[in-house]
Amino acid sequence: MQKAHENASNSYHEFLNILITYAYKNISLLTTEALKIYGLMIKKGNWFFFYSLPLLALALALNLVDSIMAFYSCTK
Repeated sequence: MQKAHENASNSYHEFLNILITYAYKNISLLTTEALKIYGLMIKKGNWFFFYSLPLLALALALNLVDSIMAFYSCTK
């Protein structure tokens, strides 16, 4: 019974590791793309970028999550 519990626990941790790695890669990509779009808006001098501040906030929030996940993956 103990061995089955250990196997289940190891499988859960492996699944969690895969999930975190997948999320980390996608969040990193989303952050990069959001910041590229925001940078293009500013370069063109379009005042619309002022109204896209939520996009910047989202990109920065994703960047924070990205940093936390990178720290988590380094400490494992």
